Amino acid sequence: MNNTDTPLTTTTARVFIEDNVIFLGDPDDPDSPIHTGDVPPPDATGLVAAADGAMQITCGVNVGHVTITAQTWNQPPPATIDDWDDVAETSVHWNTDRIQVIGAAVDDAPLFPIDLPATDQHTYRVRDHARNRDAGEDRTDTDPTEHHLLQIWPAPQAPDQLLKATDTVGQTWRV
Repeated sequence: MNNTDTPLTTTTARVFIEDNVIFLGDPDDPDSPIHTGDVPPPDATGLVAAADGAMQITCGVNVGHVTITAQTWNQPPPATIDDWDDVAETSVHWNTDRIQVIGAAVDDAPLFPIDLPATDQHTYRVRDHARNRDAGEDRTDTDPTEHHLLQIWPAPQAPDQLLKATDTVGQTWRV
């Protein structure tokens, strides 16, 4: 039995990205906004945006590696935002039980799978915590590593929500 204060799963990986973007979705779905480019910009949060079938995360790194920690939960996790620069939530509908974190070139990217918690509606809430986005687009090994903590749980659709906003990258995107 799962303790309600702990995630069902936690996975961490370094993901190579291009063009300041990470996607979450099904790379095998040819109609996905990942392939069609129909994910809106993160105007509301400066961090995340979603369309039916895909989610986009805006990064500070242009080309390089970011660290992603993905957690799945049965219910909303506790909001712990103190150690993060920006924190935002969005809702997304995926027609699958498994998505991928996708960095550079969707067709060539190594797979970082996330098995989603069971839900009949296939609608999820995703909270992204970000740090070190302001360390520059082009980084060396001595620069801080950009890190994102993604928490995913079943939930009905809800408006995007900005929980914390302190970095310049997010400020640049917010309208």
